[in-house]
Amino acid sequence: GQPGGDRAAAWIADKFKSYGLKPLGDKGSYLQKVEFKETTATQDTSFLVGDQMLVYGVDYGFLPQNNGNKNVSGEMVFVSYGVQSKQAGINMVEGVDLSGKVVVMTQGPPPGFPEPEWDKQKANMLILMSLVSARAAAIVIIGDGENEHPPEELISYFSRRQLSLGDEQGYPPQVPPFIYVSGAGAENLFAKSGITLKQALEQGTSRAFKPVDLKQKAKIVAKYESKKVTSSNVVGYLEGSDPKLK
Repeated sequence: GQPGGDRAAAWIADKFKSYGLKPLGDKGSYLQKVEFKETTATQDTSFLVGDQMLVYGVDYGFLPQNNGNKNVSGEMVFVSYGVQSKQAGINMVEGVDLSGKVVVMTQGPPPGFPEPEWDKQKANMLILMSLVSARAAAIVIIGDGENEHPPEELISYFSRRQLSLGDEQGYPPQVPPFIYVSGAGAENLFAKSGITLKQALEQGTSRAFKPVDLKQKAKIVAKYESKKVTSSNVVGYLEGSDPKLK
């Protein structure tokens, strides 16, 4: 969907020809047209924390963009890693009705929990699903400084234009927005809570952690525009020598 991609496809097609591959694309060429949907955030996208407006693409970004347009607001509550485990005696959301809340959580795994095991258990997905089931208005994810892919990296990627297949379906309408917030942006989330971001992250590593009321309201607007774009696969084949297979 970009001039650079078209030039790259043409270059690969020339290489295929020089290698003696037969074309298998459209109209006897090496190029096979593919339709995509390009989605970008509009200027109406915003994240207001109290009276502080965060900057899209710097302080925050949405994951994924095919979650659709959203306009939500609610009081913010911090639930650390959001872990709920009867077996381990941990309930980081205990005593709080999350319905209609903007839930702020730390990106896992918690300290001391091996990341391969965390990933094997699909812990992040299970926690997010539990928050969605609790009818959270939005789910805001912050880093703890130990993440292999910190929020800043994800914000940089997901705030760019996103491509999906033309017929790809987005999330159901009832799924709330997921927002990654940078370390600098996260400081604003805790500004009225009575504790600093650093203190909150430290408290969040305790098995006895309980949710923290951040004493601020957030208003989140996700507004996108989409258009169809085309790109090309490069397709060729190497003809074999067995006449029975020709």
